[in-house]
Amino acid sequence: MGILCGFIVTAIHVLHIILKQGDVHGRVRILEFCLITYIVAVLFIALVSREPGSRDMISLIPFSTVGSTAQSHAYVVENIIMFIPFGFLLPQLWAHMRNLGLCLLSAFITSMVIEVTQVVTKMGYGQTDDVITNVIGAAIGFGILWTVQKIKLTNRY
Repeated sequence: MGILCGFIVTAIHVLHIILKQGDVHGRVRILEFCLITYIVAVLFIALVSREPGSRDMISLIPFSTVGSTAQSHAYVVENIIMFIPFGFLLPQLWAHMRNLGLCLLSAFITSMVIEVTQVVTKMGYGQTDDVITNVIGAAIGFGILWTVQKIKLTNRY
């Protein structure tokens, strides 16, 4: 998770530099690179890093896995953080994803695919809490992008 966070911070810094220079093609290439790296990281975290057949629990009751321990809180925070790049990157690459509803629907569907894959392969627990926190993360990422764009527009004038 630390590597993913470091990558995100570095990518945001590089994007900031490119945006200041106005290199649109370079900006798109970096965003595409960030998205591909992000997808690989999510697949590794959610699936590849686990042994096949090692987990087989399903929890469909919302917030049932959110406990009072530091570890359960860490899982919530990790799931939120894991999808922040989703809400930040997709709207920059595809105009139709600049609609909050479509972006969050895409995050929901992507998270559901991950959860179903985890259950089918028994490489993770299927939890509605994961889907909820992933969508919250995407909303935060979308909000960060929206805020950055508003600040940029304000600084132009």
